[in-house]
Amino acid sequence: MFLVLVVQGHGQTAVKRKKFVLKNGGTAALQANSAEASSFVWYRDGNVLPGINTSSLSVNEPGIYKVVALNSGDCPSDESVEIEIIIAQPILADVAITKRSEIREVLSNQLFNYTINVRNNGAATANQIKVVDKLPDNLIFESFDTPTDGTANYDVENRTINWTIPQLQNGYFSELIVKVMAKQAGKVSNTANVTAMETDPDLSNNTSTDNKNISAIRVPNVITPNGDGKNDFLIIDNLDSFDENQLTIINRWQSTVYQAINYKNNWDGSKLADGTYFYLLRVRNVKGSWIEQNGYITILR
Repeated sequence: MFLVLVVQGHGQTAVKRKKFVLKNGGTAALQANSAEASSFVWYRDGNVLPGINTSSLSVNEPGIYKVVALNSGDCPSDESVEIEIIIAQPILADVAITKRSEIREVLSNQLFNYTINVRNNGAATANQIKVVDKLPDNLIFESFDTPTDGTANYDVENRTINWTIPQLQNGYFSELIVKVMAKQAGKVSNTANVTAMETDPDLSNNTSTDNKNISAIRVPNVITPNGDGKNDFLIIDNLDSFDENQLTIINRWQSTVYQAINYKNNWDGSKLADGTYFYLLRVRNVKGSWIEQNGYITILR
């Protein structure tokens, strides 16, 4: 902002005041227009601003500014037109974000959902809301559901979800459901961030992190089918999370000794000698892909 202060001579019209609203954090340049002056004295709220004797002044604080011009004989002019600088109060919109995964147990290579919720806690309407969510390496992006508001896209190269909401009124919220799949078992930590065009008075709720434990199919390495009711059967944890499975047991001579389609945790090694056997387990995920797991199991009676 550039403002000119007219320095009045003797007998001219009385001093007038002009008001200008300055954006919070902005700067105004005040310029005295007296060509005959050799120096100047600047005032804010009636107090001299020390050390400033040039014809221009840069201001970023509220107050009433004026200038007096001095000629070579230090004779002052009348006071200039007064400029009242008013700092505009920022428009506040507290946008908050939460990201949560499904509470059910999820296995590797199994689809699950994240729900991203953006809420405007006010006081003003929030505009140009942007949500950024960079997926960790262990997650595979699958798809979106249509968001409540705005548009969402996935940047494959940067593994980043970008969701834009043009406007969200005070007290309203919007949601986006993201479908993903974990490559491996273990802890998955995923963080989403939100910003808006307005000044946000509370930045502590602009970030949300979800920590999800991804489980695995667990195949025991020993069974003891001796009829005592303990560990008599090969119980494969989380097998029922998949619609289809195939189990094959092979002996040390590479002969198949047991095979089942859609195994029901009911094999006890009947008619097999104690010893170590090789197993191959295949499960089919929701995408129709077969996932294989193999290892060794020992029968001890």
